[in-house]
Amino acid sequence: MGAQRFLEARGVFPTGDGMTRLPQLADLLIHGFFRIIGLVPMQLAAALGDALGALWYRLDRRHRMIARANLTIAFGQQKTSREINLLARRSFQNLGRLLFEVGWLQRL
Repeated sequence: MGAQRFLEARGVFPTGDGMTRLPQLADLLIHGFFRIIGLVPMQLAAALGDALGALWYRLDRRHRMIARANLTIAFGQQKTSREINLLARRSFQNLGRLLFEVGWLQRL
């Protein structure tokens, strides 16, 4: 069976009425992703989330600079440049942890 026929049979390509089922497929993939992440033990999930966030902070220069600029506007007179950088990094790490916490919510 060709790839297009395989996907058409599962409703991924347009149906007879011109509609697609891609949103449903995306929902299933996202839900499955978070269910799998929810299986990771909480202590390991926190460490992985921190590592993922730290990596994201390192690789995403654009958003790192935006975070630093915003934190400087908010805390420029109260925090040093080093403290601003640490706050920005911790914010990214918190977002990494959040991915795993959403997975844990699937278990409730």
